[in-house]
Amino acid sequence: MKRGKKVWLAAALLTGAIPASAGIITFTCSSAFNSAFDPGGSTTAVCSYLNTTIAGEYGNTFTNANANIYIDVTNSGLANSTSGFYNLVSYSTYQTKLEAESTDGARTTVPASEPGIFGSLGVEITSALAEALGITRTIGNGFVDGTTASGSACTTYATSGSGCYNGIIRLNDPTDLYNQTSGQGYTYRGLGGSTNSSTSNYDFFGVVEHEMNEILGTSSCISTSGSLTNPGNCVAAADLFRYTSGGVRTFNTLNATAYFSPDGGYTDYQGNLYDNTANGNDWADFLNSCTFVQDGFGCPNGATFDILSDGTGGTAGPEVAILNAVGYNVTAPEPGTMGMFGLALAGLVVYKRRRR
Repeated sequence: MKRGKKVWLAAALLTGAIPASAGIITFTCSSAFNSAFDPGGSTTAVCSYLNTTIAGEYGNTFTNANANIYIDVTNSGLANSTSGFYNLVSYSTYQTKLEAESTDGARTTVPASEPGIFGSLGVEITSALAEALGITRTIGNGFVDGTTASGSACTTYATSGSGCYNGIIRLNDPTDLYNQTSGQGYTYRGLGGSTNSSTSNYDFFGVVEHEMNEILGTSSCISTSGSLTNPGNCVAAADLFRYTSGGVRTFNTLNATAYFSPDGGYTDYQGNLYDNTANGNDWADFLNSCTFVQDGFGCPNGATFDILSDGTGGTAGPEVAILNAVGYNVTAPEPGTMGMFGLALAGLVVYKRRRR
């Protein structure tokens, strides 16, 4: 994310809808982070909120979203994140595991044979997604890698406290952000306080959610820095759900209308639109403005952006649907399911469902 100055029938719908388990998300905050982000003078409040409210939100939304995330500071932009290293698996490995483990109907749009638009590229999955799907080996029989806080490869990312993480999130120091943007800052939801007295503030936890979603698996293999490139020579799991129209995928075409779709391109979930220019943003960020957590530019208007309420009418947004599609199972009926159930009951014949 680059953030700148604007910085089949009723019975079938119910099956498998409510898994019994929940995921576990753990945040480890650096001492530099704790001292920089201290609303109300507390150097522990933000990290505590991350490990209770935000971790609980994701853990209760997905049954298999388990991640250890390191939180640190940076001195430019708004925030950035990394999952560390490319973890490439064969298309057949990913497709087979998705088919076996996923409870989301979107898996049926990922065919047994790799779509021609991707050639024969391997699928890049984050270490968190690998864990969710039970994938332990990459192409060449290597281990799935996480990252240490200093950027070295490691494999104990599934063990909290091991010093190995599924990813790192770095947020711009409040003082630097203020100076670099002529007065913008952060607000901290229920913690109160902000880093300036104006309304030109970003929702701090919405920024964290954006980067966290990428560590879990919403990002693309395509880089947009200067021109479109594919440095990992891969297709990311989320790229498999990028469409330009019904039944027509798009991958790395500039200026093509593109959106996430869970049903083969026939609906653009929640009206999302993917980035489609070489502008330095993430290729899988949204072009939408001040709408979704995954929007490519932050929204410094003091509003709250959360994956469970950034959708239509305050419902769960496209981020939940994307994570659901790539392999994270939801703990309740997936977005749109209850609406479809209502249609099924009303008509007993017609049923339908419907992404950033």
